[in-house]
Amino acid sequence: GCGGLLLEELHEDDPVRADIQKITTAGERAATLTKQLLAFSRRQVLKVARQNVNHIVRDMESLLRRTLGEDVELMTRLDLSLPPIDVDADQLQQVVLHLAINAREAMIDPRIGAQLPDVRDEMEQWRLKIADRPKQLVIETAGAAIDAAFCAKHVGVRPGPHVMIAIRDTGIGMPREVREHLFEPCFTTKEVGRGSGLGLSTGYGIVKQMGGYIALERELGE
Repeated sequence: GCGGLLLEELHEDDPVRADIQKITTAGERAATLTKQLLAFSRRQVLKVARQNVNHIVRDMESLLRRTLGEDVELMTRLDLSLPPIDVDADQLQQVVLHLAINAREAMIDPRIGAQLPDVRDEMEQWRLKIADRPKQLVIETAGAAIDAAFCAKHVGVRPGPHVMIAIRDTGIGMPREVREHLFEPCFTTKEVGRGSGLGLSTGYGIVKQMGGYIALERELGE
């Protein structure tokens, strides 16, 4: 805030303006990082309201199409009979956006970074195999009944009716070494400078804080 006030007082050609701009940018990055860590630890403040998940997904479509680019086809399959649920729409959109960005990279630029050299050759073979496959991201909504048997196998899940959002891509899939660490904060397969490793862990924390459950089905080449 003080940095912003200082910038308003300075002329455009003031020699210290660039330094103050760096300070404000660093502060904004710190604020973003703090929000992500709070989301992972489920300590952020939610703005929950009764909403239809289909409306939230539809509101995101134009943003998602711009994010995915012309190389990826976005498809939605929405269950029109879904009941409204208590949800923080902004946070749910963050989850979907993080998943979409990761899915795009799995289809457009499926590279494994230096952190996993043991599986790089195997992933490169799969990348060549799927090179000509149509690139599609599918977002689906549906009702789901969670029973006691499912809850007994998955800690923190509550039985009863739920709304499900499924996101599928036609990307390269992931090896076991990635799946085991997928939702850990700061875990990333990207090269230094290409990712913070907080996107999926943030999504995990948001879903859990809203009383939901997040699961992954993975297979190499799928």
